[in-house]
Amino acid sequence: ESWDMGVVFNAAQYYVTNGTFDMGKYDYFLWFPNNSPLYNIFIFLFRIFAALGITNVQLALNIFNAGLLLASAWFIEKTVQVAVGREYTGVGVMMCVVLCPFSLYAVLAYTDTFSMIFLSAALYFYVCTVKGKGNRFINLVMFSLLVAFGASMKVSVLVLAIAALIDI
Repeated sequence: ESWDMGVVFNAAQYYVTNGTFDMGKYDYFLWFPNNSPLYNIFIFLFRIFAALGITNVQLALNIFNAGLLLASAWFIEKTVQVAVGREYTGVGVMMCVVLCPFSLYAVLAYTDTFSMIFLSAALYFYVCTVKGKGNRFINLVMFSLLVAFGASMKVSVLVLAIAALIDI
C-alpha cells in the first residue's frame, strides 16, 4: 500500500469481503476525499466480479481499465470525425498513438484512467452540440453529467467545462 491505488483497492476489497469500512483507512480518506468516488466504483465492480465468479479481481480490474482506455480512444476518434470530418479520422487515431504511453496506465486502475472516459466522452458531446449533430439538449445534458461525475474523480476534468464556457 505504498501508493494511493493500493490503499483504495485494498479498502474496497476489504469492504466487499467484510461488509464494513476498514477503519484503518479512515485517515487516508479524510485527507484524500478525492479518492472516495473511485473507492465506491471499485466496490461496485468488485461486487460484479464476485457475482460473476471472478476471483482474480486485480486482473479483472486491469481488463476493465484497459477497456476504459480503449473507449476513451474511440471517443477521441469520434470527436475528430464530428469536428473536422470523416476523412480526418486518421488524425484521431494518430492522437491516440501519440498518447500511447498512457496505455501503460492500463495496469493502474486509478483516477487518471477512470476519469479519461469522462473527459473524452464529454468533449465528444460538446463538439456534437457545437456542430449541430444530434439533439442539442441531450448532448448538453450528457456533457454536463459526464463533466460533473468526472470532476468528482479528477477536478482537472473541470478544465473542459471552463473551456466550453469560454468557447460559448
